[in-house]
Amino acid sequence: MLDCKSALDNRNYLFLLVGYLFLGATIGTRVTLEMHLYNYFWQLLPAQIRYFPLMGIIASILGFMITAPLHQRYDKKPVLISCMVIALTFLITPTLLRLMGFFPENNTYFLLPILLSSYLVAITAAVVGMISTMSALADIADEQELQTHRRQEGTLYAARAFFGKASSGLGHLFAGIAIDIIAFPVGTEPGTVDADTLFKLGLVDGPIAVIPGIIAIFFYGQYSLTRTRHAEIQATLNQRNGAPEPVFTN
Repeated sequence: MLDCKSALDNRNYLFLLVGYLFLGATIGTRVTLEMHLYNYFWQLLPAQIRYFPLMGIIASILGFMITAPLHQRYDKKPVLISCMVIALTFLITPTLLRLMGFFPENNTYFLLPILLSSYLVAITAAVVGMISTMSALADIADEQELQTHRRQEGTLYAARAFFGKASSGLGHLFAGIAIDIIAFPVGTEPGTVDADTLFKLGLVDGPIAVIPGIIAIFFYGQYSLTRTRHAEIQATLNQRNGAPEPVFTN
């Protein structure tokens, strides 16, 4: 029987798990507010909004293509942290610049290309970060086997999935509460919401929603399993689990 407690006793796994908890809160909040931003904050048309899922598909392909070369050259920790910083930066920068008055006005030519470009970079970085996290969990499974003599990938990935769903749900809940607090007029026609309410919406989507993500980066920074150490672990496991040396007789 797999022991969940022994998995949580692994410091590297615990740091990744807590980091993902906070990151999930940011993701859940922004996903919930996404259509509010598109429709009311940016006042995009349905024909324009449909390009964002397309950018998401392209970003997934790009992220998949560049992750392996990055892992071959760098440890997973700096790749993960750098990608999370890039993703969070490009996700909130358009909103922050609009709040500060340094962004193209709605219905202008450059608005959509800038938003799409920012979204493409952010999602590409996020995909690389997510793949790096999953790859790090596989390394932790080796570390866990070395410490406990048991393979626990199932426990590691299942706990991560559970807490990820829970934290994302909390993000959805927070976004819903925030909508109520700022008294956002849900169902109102785009272009009719007052500027003060839109400013508050931008604050929630930008600087407030990103706070859990920043905390997540701190916990990811505590991850200490390097490529060199993982190679040593694998060598030890191979020696422990390998076939016995052949015995030759005359």
